[in-house]
Amino acid sequence: MNTNLLSIVKQITGEYGEEVLGDARRLKAFFSDLAQDEPKPLRTAFLKCVESGFYRNVKNTESAEERRDVIERLAVRLRDDEGLDLARCTEALETLAAAVFGEGGIAPAAAPKAALAVVRAAPKPTEKPAPKASQSEAVPAAQSQPSPAPKKGRLLSVVLFFFPFAWCFLIFEGLGFKSVDNLPPAGAIIFVIGLFGPWAALLIIGLKKKKEKKQ
Repeated sequence: MNTNLLSIVKQITGEYGEEVLGDARRLKAFFSDLAQDEPKPLRTAFLKCVESGFYRNVKNTESAEERRDVIERLAVRLRDDEGLDLARCTEALETLAAAVFGEGGIAPAAAPKAALAVVRAAPKPTEKPAPKASQSEAVPAAQSQPSPAPKKGRLLSVVLFFFPFAWCFLIFEGLGFKSVDNLPPAGAIIFVIGLFGPWAALLIIGLKKKKEKKQ
C-alpha cells in the first residue's frame, strides 16, 4: 500500500470529512494539489473507485474479513469496467478502506493458489532423502540404456546427398536449360554451389563426427 497517498487521503478527510470520499470531483481537485507526485496509475484507480461509489460498499462492511472480500470483488469489477491493472485496483481499494477503518481494519490477502500448491508439495523436514546409488552401480545402469538413434542427423545426410540430383533436374528439366553453357554467369555460379555445396557440407559433417568419435 502506498503510505504517502494514504496520508494525503487521511489529511483530506480530516479537514473536510469522510464524505469527501464519495465526491469524485472534489477529491480530484484535492489530488491535483496534494497528490500530484504520487503514481498516476494509483491515483487514477483511486478516483475511479470514488466515481463508482465504492466508498459506501467499503463503509458498510462489518469485519476485516468481509472488507477483504469486498475489496477483491470490487477490484475485479473495476478492472473489467475500466481496463485498469488489477493490482492497482486492489491497492486503491485497500487505501480507501484504510482511510476509513485504519490499516489494521483489513484482513491480509490470501496467498495465491500457485504458492500454496508449492508449499504443500514441498517435502517435510523430517523426511530423509533417498540414498544415492554408488558409482559402481550407476555406471552399468547408464551404460545399459541404449542411446537414441540420431534420426535428424541421418535425415539431413540423406537430404544433402540427393539434393544435387534434384537440383540438376530442376535446372535442366524444370527450367528448360539445355546445358550449363546456356546459363547466365550468375546462374552458373548458383548452379555450381547448388551442385557441389550439399556434398561439401556432407563431407564436413562426416569429418566432424569422425573427430568427435576420436575424442
